Amino acid sequence: MYKITALMPVIPVFPFAFTVVSILQYTGVLTYYDVLIPTAILLLAYIGVLSYACIRSYRKGNKEVRGFLIAIGSLLLAVLGEITLLLLPFETFINALFLNAGILVFGFILLHQVIRRILTFIRERAKLEYLQSLAHMDALTGLANRRAFDEDLAAIREGANQATSLGMII
Repeated sequence: MYKITALMPVIPVFPFAFTVVSILQYTGVLTYYDVLIPTAILLLAYIGVLSYACIRSYRKGNKEVRGFLIAIGSLLLAVLGEITLLLLPFETFINALFLNAGILVFGFILLHQVIRRILTFIRERAKLEYLQSLAHMDALTGLANRRAFDEDLAAIREGANQATSLGMII
């Protein structure tokens, strides 16, 4: 499975910049048209880097990336539609709807992916805990079995220092 550890410093850059620019727009320091072209170019570069990492991961066998690729594709289409509308010779106010729709689809797909991953993690964790309980407990009596006794004894030995004496009654 392909890891994107080399891209980890790049991933939070755009959301952070988007937040800062949004705050500057709401406070009146910047207008929508002041930052639109640079933001669109940076967003395209950001999407390109994420797409490259996802496509490489998908080609290496990570099929779970497919949903994220669809999300990135919808965001890319929205940004390209926004840029196309901006390049038209007349101003139109529906261009922001293009980008907002793409971001909305992107957000929903990512939210779905995150929820799915969380539920998978919870199921795997529950299965692991169940298997551990089966391995350490007698099914008939519900008491700890020999494996649990041996592991507890090993933990006591590791935790005890040389000055501590240990006694056991069986």
